[in-house]
Amino acid sequence: MIEQIQKRSLVDEVIHVIRQNIKNDIWKVDEKIPTEPELVQGLGVGRNTIREAIKILEYLGVLEVKQGLGTFVRTKNDFSIVINSIHHSDLYEHVEVRCLLEIEIAKLAARHSTPEDMRDVIACLEHRAATNQQDVANFMLSDKKLHLAIAKATHNKALQATYEYFLNSSYQYTLELVTNKNLPDPNQQIHSELVQAIQHKSESEAMRVAESMLAPILRSLDSIKADFVQNH
Repeated sequence: MIEQIQKRSLVDEVIHVIRQNIKNDIWKVDEKIPTEPELVQGLGVGRNTIREAIKILEYLGVLEVKQGLGTFVRTKNDFSIVINSIHHSDLYEHVEVRCLLEIEIAKLAARHSTPEDMRDVIACLEHRAATNQQDVANFMLSDKKLHLAIAKATHNKALQATYEYFLNSSYQYTLELVTNKNLPDPNQQIHSELVQAIQHKSESEAMRVAESMLAPILRSLDSIKADFVQNH
């Protein structure tokens, strides 16, 4: 039996068009793409569809929105494709890998962060707190910016790039973690504790808090998996 081709949503179609324009150098790196009204008119879709597509591509690191200036092409490389193998993992494997990365990043950020780094991290923490969690796309973006600021504070470019690639290629898994009500929520309080541990240069405490952010999710997934096996 031949599997039918699945229809893509309008958001997916817009993302595809934007990616193709970047790939074909119609919109070059560091150049501004057309404005939202121009995209609405040119692509024949609604404003909300354009906004959602841009938010996803910003999360993936392809676009960068600069307030008051417009939306710019950040890179021609689509990191969600570069690390395509991540898409073949499951949610549990994703959380395991992210837990390992978060612990190492927390340790090195506590060791190497500067006062300037911490100003950026705290600003991102405050922005995350001020973002409405019901606005999922914006909340995910604010959470990502906080974690990337912490990764930058490690002053380890290889680790920072690896972590950013990992986040960029695992949008759907992050969306699952944010929206699945059956999984524990790494709330604002625990993020504040992580930032405080890094600011106080306590490597062991930063590592402990980083692990405690994701370990409960792994335990919940273990429990869900065990219940499924038992009932089937």
